[in-house]
Formats: sequence, structure tokens, C-alpha cells
Amino acid sequence: MLKNYIIVALRNLKRNRVYAAVNILGLALGLTTALIIFLLIRYELSFEQMHTNGERIYRLVQTRGERKSAPTPYPAPVAVRMDYGSQLEKVTGIYFDQEVLVRIDENKFIEDVALFADSSFLEVFDYGYGDDFVIEGDLERSMREPGFAVLTKSLADKYFGNENPLGKRLSLRNRLDVEVGAVVKDPPVNTHVRFDLLVSLESLTPGYIDSPLDSWGFVAAGYTYMLLPEGASPESMDFTELVKKYYNEESWSQTSFQLQALKDIHFDETYGRGGLASSPVSQTYLWVVALVGIFIMIIACINFINLSTAISLRKSKEVGVRKALGALRANLIGQFSGEALLVTLISFAIAFVAMMQILPSLNNYLQKGIHLDITSDFFFWLYALGLICIVALLSGLYPAFVVSGFQPVKALRNTVNSHHQSSIWMRRGLVVFQFLIAQVLIIATLIVANQMDFIRSKSLGFDQEAIINVGLPDTDSVKLDAIRTRLHNQAGIETFSLCIGAPNAESVILTPYDLAEKGIGNESAITNVKPTDHHYLDVYGVQLLAGRWFEEYDLGSPDTRFVVNERFVSELGYASVEEALGASVITGFGNSQGEIIGVVANFHESSLHNEMMPVCFTTFSPLFYSIGIKLSAGNYTAGIEKAEEVWTSLYPDGLFQYDFMDAQLASLYEEDMRTYTLFRIFSAVAIFIGCLGLFGLISFLVEQKRKEVSVRKVLGASVAQIVFLFSKEFTQLVLLAFVFAVPLAWYLSENWLENFAYQTEIGIDVFIIGGLAALLIAFLSVAWQSVKAARENPAKSLRND
Repeated sequence: MLKNYIIVALRNLKRNRVYAAVNILGLALGLTTALIIFLLIRYELSFEQMHTNGERIYRLVQTRGERKSAPTPYPAPVAVRMDYGSQLEKVTGIYFDQEVLVRIDENKFIEDVALFADSSFLEVFDYGYGDDFVIEGDLERSMREPGFAVLTKSLADKYFGNENPLGKRLSLRNRLDVEVGAVVKDPPVNTHVRFDLLVSLESLTPGYIDSPLDSWGFVAAGYTYMLLPEGASPESMDFTELVKKYYNEESWSQTSFQLQALKDIHFDETYGRGGLASSPVSQTYLWVVALVGIFIMIIACINFINLSTAISLRKSKEVGVRKALGALRANLIGQFSGEALLVTLISFAIAFVAMMQILPSLNNYLQKGIHLDITSDFFFWLYALGLICIVALLSGLYPAFVVSGFQPVKALRNTVNSHHQSSIWMRRGLVVFQFLIAQVLIIATLIVANQMDFIRSKSLGFDQEAIINVGLPDTDSVKLDAIRTRLHNQAGIETFSLCIGAPNAESVILTPYDLAEKGIGNESAITNVKPTDHHYLDVYGVQLLAGRWFEEYDLGSPDTRFVVNERFVSELGYASVEEALGASVITGFGNSQGEIIGVVANFHESSLHNEMMPVCFTTFSPLFYSIGIKLSAGNYTAGIEKAEEVWTSLYPDGLFQYDFMDAQLASLYEEDMRTYTLFRIFSAVAIFIGCLGLFGLISFLVEQKRKEVSVRKVLGASVAQIVFLFSKEFTQLVLLAFVFAVPLAWYLSENWLENFAYQTEIGIDVFIIGGLAALLIAFLSVAWQSVKAARENPAKSLRND
């Protein structure tokens, strides 16, 4: 019996090649989307799940005023261990350093991150390896004693190939020499604490980072983690005494520490982007992606239903003969359901191959580490089996019940020409649902595109064209003077500035500030301190509103004169920028006190996701870690070559690297651009499958109205009139879908735009364009079928009557 069902199903697919191909293509697209979305969501949800004690690991986070941040002061891990050790199982502190120059003899490498960690680090984070983490070497000694580094297997192979890496010497930033003491397995990619180069925290010195390691007022790249005992509640941890012990009394009310669960870090944007957790993922985003996958799968099933019912008239005589020969309805349902299952299995096979081909490119584009082991991934195959069963049931049962319900007499007389009114309305409702989802995705994609255009076109308050930023390995005053002398008036270089970084640089120094007469207290605002020289305005084009910018003689008296932005002035309570000139202010940055000599216009010192904040420019040269170079128009190559020549001569042990500023700005919105691309892909898939759905509907209508069309043609109806007859049907359905799509698309887009402090307006034109696009696409998808029906010879359908 089963063999007979399979043979009949294959014959039916062969007989109805076009419908079978459309069904298989639609289901294959839907299944491919569903499989990829499953792997994507599972990957995101797997973050931090590998650690043995992951449920008990927490990160210490800080709230200062209204600003929340994940980095903690460098002394925090030791202080927490000393003062709260009896309440905690383990405490560990880490420091991360980015874009690190690693020199091995004459070979030079740039590593994205070097992680400095104390001896408890790998006791808290075991990455799921347990005792099997170490490949070779003495890990315990390497993490406990100064002057040692631990390499992952991949980095050891990169540096030393087949040589034994143990005992080899590395130079970091030409400031710190370490010895390779151990090699460990590569940490999984689904954790925010990733590393290839791990250095003992005992090796970290103030000279390496040019900052004190014992200051509670300096927060940059240090993090504190702790392992709570079994059964301990994070709510029971109160760090009030820590604040009172290590901060001055004026800061008590505005400073606090909390615990953040390790499992929440990947999904929590409260504590900002950047640093170790550079790309937190919103759980709402995952829900939206999951719903999109479900909806795409549903509209693919709707296609199957519509197409199956559309060709059911062709099967009526087959059903009549089988029933006349004694076939039960259950046998017919089994046969047609089996046909649906066969189509689903063929579609799944195509979808699986497509998914495996797409996955590497998807990982590369999204910068993910999605992995599938097809031989041992039980949950994937369980999901795939469930998906196949659900799709086969959803897409096969209704058509099977409809077709098997034909009455033999009517079927054999060829009088099965319509179905119940309820069935017709259900099919129409399914198509409305299809185009509802498609139009929501179209409109949402247009709004995301508008926001991306808004980001690209919005003035950020500074120049970005023809500017390169080059990092400086150290801030030795002699070398800085040499750079000024040797780059001055060089071909290809219009001007340059020594500074901590560009206006939107990731190098951020946050500190409280207030009027000197009031001192830093509970109500003090937080400012972003930016050390720079007197040419900064010439390079980056920040607009000076009042007063003056720094002159060369100001460099000799750092931290006695400040230039600030409008937001800084407004936080001090001044009504105009002119009133602030001459005011004496104090900052927590070394308790420096100085006079405001100038005010610049607000500019976006971070991405448009965030509000602009107070900025204070100083001339503190020990933090001149970058040089911004404005290149001469049409002579970029000469300017870059000259910059490299000067840089290399002063830092022969370094590796010259530069970034164009416009490329750096684009990198701030990489995640948003990926979201935009995903929406475009989802929209294209949904629209394509929706068009297949309309193909199914128009096929059904053509079958239903074939004799009506023939009679109309005999009575003189033109092709255009016949096409209009069919167009009226789908136009009403698409417009009805549009009515429901508009509020849903608006609601979803509003929620997404809330991620941006500065956002585009959602105009009515977006909805009109989206609706017209859907209408045009729908019309084109049914035009061929309707024109074909209109041009058919009437005698073909009327000759049997």
C-alpha cells in the first residue's frame, strides 16, 4: 500500500510539474529560512552557557550618577576579595588591551585583544573544558607569576608553527616582555570573555597603560567578576560599604555597585556597547527574528494549500474512480497527505543543502560562529523532524480533506466546479495573511533604510573626509616633538593633530565635573575628557562658538585651561555659552582645575544610538595616543607615505597602521547594517513566497472561472476586461492586507527606532510606497496567468457542455 501511495504521488507530481515545482520551491525557501533562523537564535541563546558554574558567575557593574558602566576601577577586584571574600567563593579581575602590537624577534603582529587576568580567572571561567583546558605547560604558574603569557592553540600555531612555543619570548607594545608558559584550547566563540593571548595580571604595570593601577577615580578597561557560593542570592550582596571605604563622601550618593548575571550580559545594553561585550543582542530582536521565521514558514504552507486546492479539480475524476472501486475516505486522506509529506521531504532536502552552502557566508557577514555538526547535533535533527511533521500536516491535511470529500457521482460527471463559500473565504484570508506579513516587512525595510540614510547624511558636528587616524605606541615628548617637526609642511598633508583620538574615538575618559567653587559632589555631571593639541580644530572641523581654541603656548600649562562643548555649559547651569567663558571648573581627572577659555558646538562623540554628552578638551599630552592627519585633496598617497616614513623612523619596532575616519564611522553601525540586510533578505523571501501564493490563488480562480471566461469572450469581452476580472480579486485582498499591515509595521518600526537617540521621521510616504510596491509585485505575479486565461480558445472549455 505504501509503495502504491509513493508511486501515485510521484506520478501526480510529474503530471503537475509546474504546480509541484512552485510548491517545492516555496516550501524549500521557507524551510531554509526556518533552519537558518533556528541556528542563529540557538547560537545567540548559547552565550555563556558553557561554563561549569555559569549560573553563579556575576559581573560587578557601576552606576555613577545617571551613567551605568561595566568597567570598574582597577583596585576593585582586590578590594572585593579583601572585604567580601567570606561571602564569595572566587573573585577575579581582568584588564583588556585592544590592537596590541606583538613582536617575536623580527616578526610583528597586531592582535585584536590581549587579556590580562589574575590567577583566579580560569577557576571562574573554565569554558566547559574543566581539567582538559591545558594542552601543555604550567598554567597555574603562568597565571600567578609576572612575566608569563598563555596562548591558545590557534595563536601558538600562528606564531610558531610546529615549534614548541613554551619558553618563547613575546614583546607587547615594546613595553612588556613575557614568556610563553602554557598553551590552552581555543575558547568557544559564544562568550564575551574571549581571548587568544592571556597575560598574568601581575605583569600589568602603570607604565604599560600610562595610568595608575590604584586609583578609584580612573575607570577604563578593567572588569571584576565573582563566583557566588551555592544557594547564595545576588540580592544579598550590598556594596555600600565598598563605596564608603574607597570614595570620598561627596560621591557616596551618586556611586553604587551592582551585580549583573553572566547569562544576561549578551542581552543587556544597559551598560553600553564597546569593551568586551561589544555587540549585545536584544531579546526583542530575537523574538522578532523568530516570528519572521514562523510567518515565512506559514505563508509557504499557505501556498501549498492554495495550489493543492487549485489543482483539486483535476483530481476529481481520480477520486471518483477510487471511491467507486471501494476506496475509503481515510485511504484517500492518507494518499494525499503522503503526497504532501513527499513534497515536504524533497523541499527539506533542498533546504538543507542550501542552508549548508549559505552558513559559511552568513557567519562571515554577521561575524558569528554558528556551527552545525550534522552527525551529533541531536537537537537540530529533533527540530528538523518536528518542522517536517508540522509543515506536512499544515500544508497537507486541509487539501487532503477537501479532495477526498468529492462525491463520486459529481466527480465522474465532471460537475465538481466549486467549493463551499467558507472554503473560498478561508483561502482568501490566507492570501491576505501572506501579504500582511510581506507588506509589514517591506515597510519595515524601507524605514530601516531611511534610518541608515539618516545616519549617513546627518551632520555629526565634525569633518570626516580625507582624514586618517594613526595610533602612537608611546607618548614620549621627544618623539611627539619630532612628529610635529617632520610632518610640518609635507606634501600630501594639509594639517595634523596629536590627541587621544578622533571626536568619536572609542578611547573614553569619563569623570565628574562641576564649578570649582562648588566642588565635585552628589549632583555633579559626568564629562568625557579629550586631551588634544592646538591643531585639533583644523583637522576635525569642530565648530568654535565662543572664546578661543588652544594656542601652542597652552600646551606648556596643561589642565589649567579647558575648552568645552555646549552640553558641558548647560549642565553647569549657564543660559548661554558666552556666560561660561572664564568660569573656573574642577574635574575628577586628577582633580584638575582650570578656566573655560572656549566653547564648541555639540558633536556626536559616539554613535547616534546615544545622546551627546558633555565634553571637556584639555592639553594633557601623556594621553596623546593618536595622530589625526588631514590629507591634501588629490594627494592622499603622498601624505600617507610620508606619515608612514616619519612614524616608522620614530617607532622602528612598531607596525604602522591607519584607518580612514569615514570607515571608522561606518563601523559604528555595522550591526544596524546587518539588521537592514537581514530585513531585506526576509522581505525578499516573504514577497517571493507571497507571489507564489498569488500564483496559487489565480490558478484556482482560473480553474473556477474557466467557463465564465469563455462565455464572456464569446459575448465580446476583451483581454483587458478579462484581466481586470481577475485583478479586482487580488487587488482587494492586497489592499485589505495593507490596512492591517500599516499599524503593525508602524509599531514594530517605532520600537526599533527607540534604539537610536537620533532617528528619522516615519512619514506617510513610506507606507504608500510599501503598499504600492506590494500591489505592483502582486499584479506582476498574476498577470501571466490571467492573460493566459483571457487568451485561451473558448471552445476548449465549452466543448464538453
